[in-house]
Amino acid sequence: VFGQSDRGSIRGTVTDPNGAAVPNARVIATGTETGETRETTTSDQGIYVFPELRAATYRVTVEAQGFQRTAIEDFKVAVQVTHSLDIQLQVGEV
Repeated sequence: VFGQSDRGSIRGTVTDPNGAAVPNARVIATGTETGETRETTTSDQGIYVFPELRAATYRVTVEAQGFQRTAIEDFKVAVQVTHSLDIQLQVGEV
């Protein structure tokens, strides 16, 4: 018998205002209750994945050179669900 996991995941694509992929963007997921932080970088296709996150609420921040920092507040991760979170960056300073 397998136990149920208390984890979920976030997967998405980071794009510029024209819809083009933003490679090598820094993506940070911070648990709003715990302060626990996970970090990853987007692929050449602008894709990022946070597997096995605790089911909780997160702040997801994206930074890339030449773009404004973007933050998504109060993003809820549910148990055994892969959530889609695509993020469009605006041109500007890091």
